[in-house]
Amino acid sequence: FMLDTLDVADGMSVLEIGTGTGYTAGLLCHRLGDHRVASIDIHPDLVTAARQRLASLGYRPNLAVGDGAEGMPSAAPYDRILSTAATPTIPAAWIDQLCPGGKILTDTRGDRAGGLVLLTRVDPDTVTGRFVPSRAHFMWLRPIAEDPIRPGEPFLTGLDLRTTGHTTTTLDPAVLTTTLDFWFFTQLLLPGAALLPDLSLPAGPVAYLATPESFAMISPRQQPGGTHTVDYGGADNPWRHVEAAWQQWHALGTPTPGRFGLTATHQRQWTWLDNPDHPIPQPQT
Repeated sequence: FMLDTLDVADGMSVLEIGTGTGYTAGLLCHRLGDHRVASIDIHPDLVTAARQRLASLGYRPNLAVGDGAEGMPSAAPYDRILSTAATPTIPAAWIDQLCPGGKILTDTRGDRAGGLVLLTRVDPDTVTGRFVPSRAHFMWLRPIAEDPIRPGEPFLTGLDLRTTGHTTTTLDPAVLTTTLDFWFFTQLLLPGAALLPDLSLPAGPVAYLATPESFAMISPRQQPGGTHTVDYGGADNPWRHVEAAWQQWHALGTPTPGRFGLTATHQRQWTWLDNPDHPIPQPQT
């Protein structure tokens, strides 16, 4: 599906981010010729094995070991960039290494709800395009092979569960796992948010929502009056932003991921609904 969506044609050059076994690179070599295929992976053992595997089939693409966020400038520019690694933001190096009118296909997501986005370079500093109607959930693009945690991972770098405030909510935390279209929308607004839907503590199970600055623990058990307890700590109560996102998502008509798009430049990135002239307003803080 990703290769069909990438829409390669004779004479094009392709950069793959995430060599893995070499399977996708092999398909691209078969379609375009190995001299038009470059691929990079953070893990040297994977690249070595892929190089040997592809060579046994008669393919010798340009393979490299390194941080995929930096692309492969030595073989740039590329007509297409295909990333089989997830990233919350589009690296500036990918924009720079793309030909005018070239396309990027990548999994751009937050912690849980992924979305493939197909972007076109419309000027030297800008790529823009829609999310395609297919889920994705690849491993994180990361700079260190031995560390599977992406930079800034909020809930795996040491949980500090000291609470500083308490409140209640009428929004059942189950919506974050049962309504993936909503969680996809939430992560467009809160790209640094991470979720553990069933963290077990001595006092009972909670849903644990974290951002780099704060956390909230929401009880799945409904209290009298239809509320759920919320304990939070850090700089803010992040659950209130989820409540605001829930109201905003419904006000927009509960849109599915295929209605959203993304525009990225060297300096920033933003999402929009239906067309780039309708950027998604951030929830009030």
